[in-house]
Amino acid sequence: MYKRLFLFLLSILTIVSLIYCDDSDLIRDEGQQPHNCTALAAQGKCLSDTAFMQGNCQDECYQWKQNIEKVRVEYISDDQPSFFDLNARNSTGHTISFKRFEGLVTLITILRKTCGSTESTQAVYRSMEDLHDTWPYGLEIVIFHFEHPAFDYSKYYCNDFELIYKKPRTKVHSMELTKINGPDTHPVLKYLKDVFKMEDFDGNFAPFFFVNPDGNKVEFHRK
Repeated sequence: MYKRLFLFLLSILTIVSLIYCDDSDLIRDEGQQPHNCTALAAQGKCLSDTAFMQGNCQDECYQWKQNIEKVRVEYISDDQPSFFDLNARNSTGHTISFKRFEGLVTLITILRKTCGSTESTQAVYRSMEDLHDTWPYGLEIVIFHFEHPAFDYSKYYCNDFELIYKKPRTKVHSMELTKINGPDTHPVLKYLKDVFKMEDFDGNFAPFFFVNPDGNKVEFHRK
């Protein structure tokens, strides 16, 4: 099961990278070079356009390789807080107790709010629902959305995204828009940060966490 689950995860990571690196919705810094090396690396250009990337974005390709290969595992002892004691409100305002996830594999990820084209967001949800269909009685999927602090959402039309993430779902738990860093970090995300002794999430990359059915093992995968 876990091998097939990991293969599905790799395909989803590829789709998720489109959300974070879509040229029409790219976070850009002042004084940036004409090519965005971080975005190009996340799109897989380090493999598909090796000569250009090694000549112009060598550092970003090295970092990309480190990120994509990075998998961490932590074990939760009986005297530590349990993931199953947590709860969160979904996008329709209902509170979900994570006690219901006990005995199942739970996948948790964060996705940034996108405006304009929503095809990538829709593709992620379709992939997640396909993944759930493969293990309908053994897997739960939880998605937290957030607003990227470097993006001015007031300048863009975002209603289509609101319709997507607030749509009632039975296969994927779409949670309310939340904070992923700072003092207002959502308790679920804070719990996962504490497990792995993390500081802030990098809003330009999508982390994936897997909690095993007993809640005593958590895996961290990062694109």
